[in-house]
Amino acid sequence: MKDKFIGWAKIIRLHFYPTTWIAYSLGAMAAPKRAHKWNHKVSWVGYLVLFLIELSTILANEFCDYGTDRLNKDAGPFTGGTKVLVEGKLGFVEVKAGILASLILALGFGYLLIRINEQVYSFSILLLIITGLFLGLGCAAPPLKFSYRGLGEITVAITYSPYVILCGYIFQQGS
Repeated sequence: MKDKFIGWAKIIRLHFYPTTWIAYSLGAMAAPKRAHKWNHKVSWVGYLVLFLIELSTILANEFCDYGTDRLNKDAGPFTGGTKVLVEGKLGFVEVKAGILASLILALGFGYLLIRINEQVYSFSILLLIITGLFLGLGCAAPPLKFSYRGLGEITVAITYSPYVILCGYIFQQGS
């Protein structure tokens, strides 16, 4: 049980999430200048959606990059995978279940975000969620495999800055 807990703690790569939170918060803080009032529920549920999209992306990358992660002898905290699958600390079925659970939760909280956010068009929220899933999962998952086509760094640059800043702003402001 302890090894499974350590495996999950390692594979979710918590050191990636503060960047998303900071960029999202900057976007959200920029919005109230024009918004009627700050909505704490929208802020937290919106970040939770992004957290879950990022989690599903990280797990999918670990799953899809298994072959190259096995060969990589120079893995670090930001590249080369966590080696959790390679070392057998978690199995493929467990990681697939984690991907599915995080996707279902992201969509569920996305629906909640739409329901509690009266100032924002539902389409705007839905479009941002779909964009995040497309870019995030498309980084390593077939058929897109952006990182295998030389577009991985560009995808990361978009998702970790303008995308999450825009999400913070739109979720809070609406336009």
